[in-house]
Amino acid sequence: MTAEISNIYIERVIIHEIMRQKVPNQKELPLYSEIESSIDDEIRNFLKDKVVKTIGGFRSYDVLFDDDSESPIPGIVENLFSFNDSDFIKYSKKIAGYLNGIQSGRSPGGLVTVIFGNIKGRDIIGILKLEKQEGARLEQTSIGGKSTYDILHLKDLILAEKTKLFKIGMFFKNGLEDFGYDGKVCDNQLSNTSSREVAEFFLTTFLGCNFTSEPKIETKKFFKISQQFFKEKIDDPIILTKYNLHLLSYITNERSTISSRQFAQLNLHLNHRKEYTKYLTEKEVPIGEIIRDTSLIEKRISEMILEFDNGIKIIGNQEGFEENVSLEQMNDGRTKAEIISKLKNIKT
Repeated sequence: MTAEISNIYIERVIIHEIMRQKVPNQKELPLYSEIESSIDDEIRNFLKDKVVKTIGGFRSYDVLFDDDSESPIPGIVENLFSFNDSDFIKYSKKIAGYLNGIQSGRSPGGLVTVIFGNIKGRDIIGILKLEKQEGARLEQTSIGGKSTYDILHLKDLILAEKTKLFKIGMFFKNGLEDFGYDGKVCDNQLSNTSSREVAEFFLTTFLGCNFTSEPKIETKKFFKISQQFFKEKIDDPIILTKYNLHLLSYITNERSTISSRQFAQLNLHLNHRKEYTKYLTEKEVPIGEIIRDTSLIEKRISEMILEFDNGIKIIGNQEGFEENVSLEQMNDGRTKAEIISKLKNIKT
C-alpha cells in the first residue's frame, strides 16, 4: 500500500483547535469547527504532498489497532468508514475532544485535522496533529453562521519555521484484511530518544495502536542479517572488520531508530550499498526506520571477536578495537594484527 499512497485523493477536511491544559482538573475546551473547511485543487495538492512525504516515507510505521486499548479512536475510525455527511463532523469532534481531554500540561495545543479521501477507490481516514507555538492563536471564520477554520491556517502552520511537530495517522478501509495492518503512523518524535514517551502517547494512548512487529525482534534481525551479509559478501578481512565495527557503533548509539538504508549510506563503500540493501530486503529486513531495542542482543553487541586460522583470538569491545587494534592485509593473504596497549594479565 505504501507505493500507492501517491495516488491519494483528499475529499473532505475539517480542523479543530485543542488547548494546552495549564491547570490540572480544569480542562480548557477545544474550539470546534461546525462545518468542514473548503478546499480547492491547490490546497488538495498541498495536503496530498505532505501526506505522501510523511506516510509514504521511510519514517512511517505500520500499525494495528489494539483490541484492549481504552482509546475510542479505533471505533471512531471504523464508524467513519460508514459515515454519512453529518457523521463526519460529529466523529471528527470526538477525535479532537478525546485528545484535548487526555492531554496534560506537557503537551502543547495545536490543530487536529481529520481528512477523508481515497486511494484508488479505497477509503482512507487521516488524523493529523500540528503543535503550534506557545501563545499563538488562530482565528476562526464564519460561513453561514457556522464556525470553521480557513484551510490556509493549516498550510501556514505547516510551513512556519516555528512549527515544532507534525504527527499523522492514516487508516485504510479493510486494511487489516488486505495488507496485514490497519494503518500507518508518522511522528518525528519517534526518532528522538528524549521524546519517545511523548511519541508513544500519540501512538498508543491517543490512537489506540501498536506497531505490527516488535522492535526488539526487528533490531535483532537487522543486526544478524547485516553480519550475515558481511560474512558472505565481503572478502577483504580489513573491510569486513571495519564494517562489523561500524555496525556495533551504529546499533549501540543512543538513537531511538535505526535504518539499514541510513547505515549503508553512512558506513559502507558505494559499491556495497545497493547489494547490501537488496540482500536485507530479500531477507525481509525493513529498509525504513526501525525502533531500536537491543534487549535481545545485549550480549552479542558488548564485545567483538577476531578469530584467526592459527587459533588466536582477539576479544574486545568496539571502542577498544577502534583505538588499539590495527589490521594490515599481507601479500600472501594473511592478516597482520597489531595491538598497542599495556599487558594487564595472562590467563591459561
